[in-house]
Amino acid sequence: SCAELDPYANSCTASSSRTGSLTINGDTATIVNEYSKVCNSNWVIGYLNTSAKDAGWQIALSVSTTDSSRDSEFTCIPDPESMGIFGNLDEYCSGYYAGATGWPAWTDMVDGTHFTYGTIDMYNSAGAYEGHATANQ
Repeated sequence: SCAELDPYANSCTASSSRTGSLTINGDTATIVNEYSKVCNSNWVIGYLNTSAKDAGWQIALSVSTTDSSRDSEFTCIPDPESMGIFGNLDEYCSGYYAGATGWPAWTDMVDGTHFTYGTIDMYNSAGAYEGHATANQ
């Protein structure tokens, strides 16, 4: 499995996608749950529309599943790997992402054998939680 690996650095292309979004006063956060048949893996992508970026909104992204060995897998951003600390099958994240390295943002992959759950949390410019959207497949 390609769990814990970057989908784009490992040439995984999506063969199916599910999308969800949350809009608050015209500011929209979107999540896309991607599945790659070639890599048998899922990951999620998140982005904000222009008005949400201009308003200083921030996100946190996660994807989880039970892998082919029946172990839990959870990846997220901002994640420990961005600080040079490699996670286990479950990554632990804190803080928010506001586009520091560009858009869209994406997680590492999880095993795609079973159903996966993707979530985008949306925070305002002061860091207050405003809501979430999901994309599962």
